[in-house]
Amino acid sequence: MDTDMAAGIPAGKADPADVAAQALHGIANGLPEILADEPTRTVKRNPAALPA
Repeated sequence: MDTDMAAGIPAGKADPADVAAQALHGIANGLPEILADEPTRTVKRNPAALPA
């Protein structure tokens, strides 16, 4: 049984270094939310849409 919640989403994994850099940038700039990759931003914009 596959327990990866994102297993069915056709997207690559984000580079951990990029995610960390974005998180640090967001914290330093007081952002209330950090969306680390394009599929996540797509879902945030339209929860009913699946990333291409």
